[in-house]
Amino acid sequence: LLLLKVESWVSAQASKLFVELGNLSYGIYLLHVPIQMALILTLQGLNRDVDDMASTKLFIFSFLLIVLVWSWLVFKYYEEPSRQRIRRLLPNRE
Repeated sequence: LLLLKVESWVSAQASKLFVELGNLSYGIYLLHVPIQMALILTLQGLNRDVDDMASTKLFIFSFLLIVLVWSWLVFKYYEEPSRQRIRRLLPNRE
């Protein structure tokens, strides 16, 4: 990601996309396993063949979409407000 900022040939739109993904990375890291487990347990509860369903493109796309949406929600409503509160509480160290 640092190289993307340094390289002038990377468009501003692509750079912004990578910054946004970077913002979501902690939420993705924390949420992907619980979401995956919930989806698999739901499939088992519906008596679906988990191995067949989990290997489909639709499942993978849905899983990624759900993880990204939840990560964005966590970032927007928890991480960013928490960061702002912490910055207000800490003295300016410039």
